[in-house]
Amino acid sequence: MALFCLVAALYGRTASFHFVDWDDRHHVYANPAVVDPAAAHPLDRWLGRNIGYPLPLTLATWRLDRALYGPETLDAVRPAQGQGYHRTQLLWIFGFALALYGLGSVSIAPGWPAALFAGLVVAHPVAAEPLAWITGRKDLFVGIFAALTLLSLWRARVSDSARWWWLATGFAVLAMASKPTGVCLAGFAVWAVTVGRPRGHRPASAAWVLVAALCGLAAVIIVVGSAWHLQLGGLETATPADTPGARLLRSLHATSWHLRMLAAPAWLRAKYVIETPTTFGVTELATAAVGAMTVGISWRWRHHVAGWAAAFALFAWLPVSNLVPLRRHVADSYMLLPWVALCWGVLGSIASRPAPPARSGRPQALPRPVLLVATGALLVLSLRAAPQIETWRDSVQLWKQTLRYEKDSPQVCRMAGHGLFFEGERHKALAMWEACAARFGPALFANNLAIAALQVGERDKARRWFQWILARRPNDQRAQRHLRALRSGRDDAGR
Repeated sequence: MALFCLVAALYGRTASFHFVDWDDRHHVYANPAVVDPAAAHPLDRWLGRNIGYPLPLTLATWRLDRALYGPETLDAVRPAQGQGYHRTQLLWIFGFALALYGLGSVSIAPGWPAALFAGLVVAHPVAAEPLAWITGRKDLFVGIFAALTLLSLWRARVSDSARWWWLATGFAVLAMASKPTGVCLAGFAVWAVTVGRPRGHRPASAAWVLVAALCGLAAVIIVVGSAWHLQLGGLETATPADTPGARLLRSLHATSWHLRMLAAPAWLRAKYVIETPTTFGVTELATAAVGAMTVGISWRWRHHVAGWAAAFALFAWLPVSNLVPLRRHVADSYMLLPWVALCWGVLGSIASRPAPPARSGRPQALPRPVLLVATGALLVLSLRAAPQIETWRDSVQLWKQTLRYEKDSPQVCRMAGHGLFFEGERHKALAMWEACAARFGPALFANNLAIAALQVGERDKARRWFQWILARRPNDQRAQRHLRALRSGRDDAGR
């Protein structure tokens, strides 16, 4: 009940949140595969090729929400329609908390220890993005099915039955169908069946076949996803400087950034539009040491929940470690699974001894001082998470918060105007873009200024901006069309 109340207090407000104009457009409300699937290519409709990687399960749930809440067409989008999607997502957030509670009950201790484990995960500010953002549903789904996969594998480690291996395989497949980062579960399943099993215990014969099938599916997803991502320009083109050493350096930098965000959530920003420059210093050296220590724990305590959590942390970080040259590698959603692993390992190592081969072994309860410290940490995290969750209320709030940290970015300034325009605050959007143009120059904002001026009825100002655009880009057909409509006095100018 306490866990339910915590989730409701933190995320209940999301039921009134809107669409935001950051990836929600590409993924959901302007995605033909969601809004008009009959007109979309089958690969876009069922697998999400136009997004850049396969996510059929997440895509199906967005399509169901669209049938319930709209938009009816690509031209009938209203930001408030996102409220229905968020109500659906709130149910999945409760499901995530329950899945974590189940994992904690079997591997840490039932009752308060398991509730604290689940609460610490959902209350950390890094969980706000995947849980409170409609596009973040793909990461939320991976989190749900990853927790259920870990629960099943933990049970399967001492079971003579293939049932738990079948369940683990099914949940891992659902995680991969939600977002390709779920492929980390295939690697972890290999570790669990070869390294993590108790001494002298032989897993069910079906385990090897199921794990091999998982690895095959993961390989297909990686190949297909990489090909689609390259087609859309989502991966950087290899350059002579993009050597294995350079990738390793970026990996250390990205991982050190993630660790700092987990350890000091007060540093978290609303959204990372601008990547931090890659550096190598004390934090990267410390990150390498932490990585080596994690590898050691995953081997030394491989029969203990601490070893399992360490191994899972290593596999969970691989898809987002920047060893694959992603354009953006510091995002809150990338830290959800590693945070699950960290909470699982710390609380589990305190509560339980090395996993016994007997089925009757029960984890011990957490000591009272640990419960008090964990409860205090939960309260602190909840207070920090509340404003991070509020960031995703609508586009205005998102870009207002982002602009606080990215004051010198013309792109963020432009997006702040977009947020106002998307929410229907056209006069404020025009004023924002005029301020941006005065500060950064008009080149990036001219189209926005012209259209916004038309939308608020300032036709003379719009005409001047379209003339400014055509003076620099004489073949700009959109500017030509709008300017002809303005000169003829037609009412459809700006549409």
